Amino acid sequence: MNQMEKTLGYLDEMGILYKEVSDGTWVLKLGTEAVDAPPVFMANAGVVVVFTSALGEIKDPQTASGLMERALRLNADELVHARYGLEGERLILTGSLALENIDRNEVQGLLDDMEMGIDMHYDELNNWGKESQSQE
Repeated sequence: MNQMEKTLGYLDEMGILYKEVSDGTWVLKLGTEAVDAPPVFMANAGVVVVFTSALGEIKDPQTASGLMERALRLNADELVHARYGLEGERLILTGSLALENIDRNEVQGLLDDMEMGIDMHYDELNNWGKESQSQE
């Protein structure tokens, strides 16, 4: 059994539903309570497995700096295993684990952190700056 198969086995043990959407990429169904929560993708990136969820597009450059400051503060204050970042013009929640010595506790910790981040921060971060745009 290779390390990616072990990782999928950990997801089975945790009761996390997943579906392979392309070669080496799966979409996961976490137990998040956030309405319209974005999916979490898991990708085999060679020596690491990367978990990513796109939280929304950064459309307004005037609000981008405030959004990124808030995301960095959340990284420092509330997240342990996952982190917010930019991927192109999208705000993402992401984390990666080395496949060589991956274990169930690492996978569980990262996915719990991502689920908590989506539950607690998704609405705020996804709607950042929309209030000011709707008033114009």
